[in-house]
Amino acid sequence: DGRGEVSTDERWPIHRKPPLLENLSAKTELFETGIKVVDLLTPFVRGGKAGLFGGAGL
Repeated sequence: DGRGEVSTDERWPIHRKPPLLENLSAKTELFETGIKVVDLLTPFVRGGKAGLFGGAGL
């Protein structure tokens, strides 16, 4: 993308233990997809899990 190297002070491994429950945020924040119909009919919680289904070739 021509933006150069990513610099950070913090690195996390891909496989690690989950955070403790008391360290997780208790507030519910919705993830906006930018697609009005999807946001209205099936709102997603940020950080949650969602299954998307579609026909072959979509």
